[in-house]
Amino acid sequence: MNAQFAEFNSVYAKYFNEHKPARSCVAVKELPLGVALEMEVVAVEQDSNKL
Repeated sequence: MNAQFAEFNSVYAKYFNEHKPARSCVAVKELPLGVALEMEVVAVEQDSNKL
């Protein structure tokens, strides 16, 4: 898992420079359906016409 976490951090750093969103990591033995990663995301679209 450590190798995957390092790879994830590398991709994360490419898309988020100085303003990185908060994130959390929960360790579990296994995720449902055999997936390698579960991500929770909150996003805001910055379009003044929609706010």
